[in-house]
Amino acid sequence: MNSARYVRIQRLIVLLTYGLHILVVPAALGALINAFKIRQYRTGTAGNVTVAAGPATFFFLSHHQWLLRTFLISLFFAAMGSGTLYYGVGYAVLICVLLWWIYRMLRGLVRYAENKPMPVA
Repeated sequence: MNSARYVRIQRLIVLLTYGLHILVVPAALGALINAFKIRQYRTGTAGNVTVAAGPATFFFLSHHQWLLRTFLISLFFAAMGSGTLYYGVGYAVLICVLLWWIYRMLRGLVRYAENKPMPVA
């Protein structure tokens, strides 16, 4: 497979997963795609194509990790907020989670548009 075509396909996959996360309902599907792609990049194989470690691979890997962590952390805190709605604290937790999630989505899309990897620790 042509490397330029491979990069275009991978960029489209990252954009698709951002879209799934933004739509919220299919975010779990986006998280599964992220986990699958992270595994591919870490093992160095994508189907029958060997993925060379390089800046493009790091770019895709960092965005997939960013999205997966955003999904898991927001899911955890949304569950905590939902569990404490009865006490009134949950409303503040859910508002904070929503604002944090919007920040993460916007920051990721801006970095994607700038062709920069995400800061993943």
